[in-house]
Amino acid sequence: MHADSKAPAWHGFAFSSMAPMMAVVFTNPFDVAKVRVQLQGELASRANVAKIYSSSFDCLKKTFAAEGLGGTQKGLSAAILREGSKNFFRLGCYDPIIKACPTWAIWRPR
Repeated sequence: MHADSKAPAWHGFAFSSMAPMMAVVFTNPFDVAKVRVQLQGELASRANVAKIYSSSFDCLKKTFAAEGLGGTQKGLSAAILREGSKNFFRLGCYDPIIKACPTWAIWRPR
């Protein structure tokens, strides 16, 4: 593609949603651990239940040992859909909206 050619509008939408969708694959295990440790604290405060995890990293280690890679990626499909759809509109609409703004608008980026 030449530098002076214009990319189709859908490229902005597609690429703005693909990057966060790939990033969530790496951050989801930490989110799973965070939620499990938080829920463990809720259970311990409401019922007399012993805590299983001592930290988030302990939770990741025990989850991986007991459930494998799938256990650390629980809820991945929902997280991918959430990030993809959120950024599809938030980032993908930025350029079309800016291009539609009149040049005299004082808030328009230069």
